[in-house]
Amino acid sequence: MTNRYHAVTPKFGIDWQIDPDALVYVSATRGYKSGGVNYAATTVAQESFAPEELWSYELGRDRMVRHRLRVNLTGFYYDYTNLQVQSQIGPGTTTIGNAASATVKGVEAEFTAKPIAALALTANLSALDATYKSFPVAAVPGALLPFVANSPNFNATTGTYDAGGNYLDNAPRYSASVIAQYTESLSSVGSIYEQAEYSWKDRTYYDPSNAYIMSQGAYGLVNLSLGYASPDSHWTGRLFVSNVADKQYLALTLANGVVPTGVAGAPRTFGITMAYKW
Repeated sequence: MTNRYHAVTPKFGIDWQIDPDALVYVSATRGYKSGGVNYAATTVAQESFAPEELWSYELGRDRMVRHRLRVNLTGFYYDYTNLQVQSQIGPGTTTIGNAASATVKGVEAEFTAKPIAALALTANLSALDATYKSFPVAAVPGALLPFVANSPNFNATTGTYDAGGNYLDNAPRYSASVIAQYTESLSSVGSIYEQAEYSWKDRTYYDPSNAYIMSQGAYGLVNLSLGYASPDSHWTGRLFVSNVADKQYLALTLANGVVPTGVAGAPRTFGITMAYKW
């Protein structure tokens, strides 16, 4: 089978520098991902998948307040047609299908503050409403069947699931992070910094059916690090510990075996890095 795909992907945008400390911008962009072939297809209908198309609209404002606080606010809307969705149908076997349409609406806020010269504070907040507008024939792996068979959205005749209205894969409704970094100058010796980071994610689904067994509940992680930079910044080094509380969580779930399984997130991890820049 030979298919040819082509598209025009324009971008339109306006930036308005209201004053030296404030910028407003708006943009509209068309995105495109070509179609392809599923070599592991078992039916003619699953043999190929169509191109994915996207119109992205974004509106934002960047503002500096008294040279100590920067606020960046962004609102966006993504309108997908034939969204390509990957599904694990067997061990090591992936198929790609098309959701008829999907939308992502969201807002993001980023705050960067320097209350004193040595201290930098950063916070990121985001809220997403990412759903399949229409996805009547989502693939259902065999291991997931017992968990969706009684749902009115499951079609026993075709073995597919109507995921219209469900959350997109790997798109938590809310997420946030906070970072604090304190840098101390050591005169001619260089500088050191201490950094603490906390990140949090709302429940995340990894299958269009939104089955709970294929999701990860809300969780937060704490990371700490201690770094050094030489006076000329050529040498840098860092001691770090990630996932300080040794939180157990799933970075991904799969249903390509006898039962659904999960890929565990990294446990508490210690490390050291060294780098030299010419």
